[in-house]
Amino acid sequence: MMYLDKVQLLFTSSTDGMMKIWRIDQARQLLLYPWFVIFQTVQEFPSEKPTQQHSNVWLTCFDCKQGESLQVFAGDSEGSMYIFEALETWREQKDCLFRLNTKQALIHRIGVIQVLLVVQENLIFTISYD
Repeated sequence: MMYLDKVQLLFTSSTDGMMKIWRIDQARQLLLYPWFVIFQTVQEFPSEKPTQQHSNVWLTCFDCKQGESLQVFAGDSEGSMYIFEALETWREQKDCLFRLNTKQALIHRIGVIQVLLVVQENLIFTISYD
């Protein structure tokens, strides 16, 4: 789970293979704790391993880069990394949609447990149990 404060979006994933992006419900803005509604659902993270074509793959961790472009980096249960990018018009629009930009398949043998972004050095670190 990750909260992107700049655009007020919450990113979640589960073992059903879906990543959901939630936004604050403006009608319930006066509540003590924000109420989130589903804004975008991203599915279909197919297995890259030839012996497990029908197995479920799910996202396990997130990190984000907020700047000129808005990017979300995610690792999955199979050892791959995804980069989701907001559409170029994300500043002008009220709604900030994300699309899959890059997939680095099988960078680890076992699932990624943490993605760490070091913006100053332009580096991405991934941590796994392998």
